[in-house]
Amino acid sequence: MIVNTSLTFLIASRNRPVLLNLLIEKLIFIHKNIYPLSVVVVDDFSDEPISIKPDSFNSFLIVRNHCQIGLARSRNKGLRYIKTDYIYICDDDDFISDPFQLLKAMDYLLSSGCYGLIGLPPYYSSINQTHSYFLRELILLGVTPPVSAQIYHSSLFNSAQYSPDISSGTDLDLWINLLSLNPSIAVMPNFVISSFKHQAFSSMTTNYSKRLNSLIHTYSLWIPRLINEFGHLFTATYLRALSDHEDWFFVLSVLSNKRFFLLFPRIFRISHLSMFQYLIRYIKFRVFSIPAPIGALLLRQ
Repeated sequence: MIVNTSLTFLIASRNRPVLLNLLIEKLIFIHKNIYPLSVVVVDDFSDEPISIKPDSFNSFLIVRNHCQIGLARSRNKGLRYIKTDYIYICDDDDFISDPFQLLKAMDYLLSSGCYGLIGLPPYYSSINQTHSYFLRELILLGVTPPVSAQIYHSSLFNSAQYSPDISSGTDLDLWINLLSLNPSIAVMPNFVISSFKHQAFSSMTTNYSKRLNSLIHTYSLWIPRLINEFGHLFTATYLRALSDHEDWFFVLSVLSNKRFFLLFPRIFRISHLSMFQYLIRYIKFRVFSIPAPIGALLLRQ
């Protein structure tokens, strides 16, 4: 067991005490058997204040917001309370399927000297071994959210070049924030994260209009930074890839949850060709268990 480098799980949560308790139980197992942990939970003004008090970690802290500010801003707030070398950014409904992957991840992270590690879901078939990249290089390869794990050295967030202004709640907002630093990032394929709340490729999102408006606002913050780093052509291609992912994940989630009525308001915005392609992807995934390429598909063409 590696014991010389400290790690904190940073969790933002609101009104999901059952899921949070399940996650804490998983983390207690990791702390006792695999890797020593600290935990910071940011309570985003839950109706009933989070009151769990496990004594099994190196340290455990609950920070309660005085009003609801959103999980992304709660995450940024929680960064101020991290006292360890490394931070694992974690949703309250997810857990590492194979806890020993965390040990492998930290081992590689420490030996490589990288400032962070990103775990990739199994459908990133073009990256089949753990490797180190600079963040800018990783984006140019076409790696887009979602990713399955994020571990960063806390020094990245103490830099004046990191700003919490971009806070949509998606993985990419953090990457855009860190672009000016362009840190070296290790990439570990087949890092599988499971969820307590739903089946694979399903979502709890119900207000897709609100999510879309939030993303449009966030894109307006991202675009100047992306253009400055990569130019207009790549930025346009990258935004199309992100839009493809949003539309595909929406269709897949609606079909998985059998909320077919939600398709009609959005079907006029998605082209008929794209909708047909999404349906083919869904059939391949459900019937033949073929993972669907998401996000990076457009950039690899």
